[in-house]
Amino acid sequence: MDAPRSEKVAAQKAHIRPACSQDMPAIYALMAAYDMFGEFSAEGCVVAEVNGRLCGFARVEEADNTPYLRPIVVSRQNQGQGIGKALLHHLLNQKGRLVVISRGSAVRFYAQAGFETTDWEQIHPPFRHECVVCPELETCNPIPLSAAAG
Repeated sequence: MDAPRSEKVAAQKAHIRPACSQDMPAIYALMAAYDMFGEFSAEGCVVAEVNGRLCGFARVEEADNTPYLRPIVVSRQNQGQGIGKALLHHLLNQKGRLVVISRGSAVRFYAQAGFETTDWEQIHPPFRHECVVCPELETCNPIPLSAAAG
């Protein structure tokens, strides 16, 4: 199914590039807008910019020779414009395969991008453990998904 024309135009205007240390304050602010916190370096991150403004990012963390998407975030004002899809496809093409632990409305986003449910036993044990001990486990309903480029 093709994306609506406005979505294609926005995604075409998005410039995706590797993140650098100067991007980290904007990345942390974007995460905080979704009550997400954590510290990490720019390594493994890509950012999406529209008109020179950072409007999304994605981070890949390698574990057990598997690239995990941890996380992908697009600013609220830029959602629905194809930027998340552009970030996702960029990383899929770069890595060849991605695994993500998804929840809520994001499950649909990943399913539409070709991700399929995978077995919890295939998930890197420390990442699996993060879900097991999370106080929001019952309401979050995390689902492990994976996809390959192609």
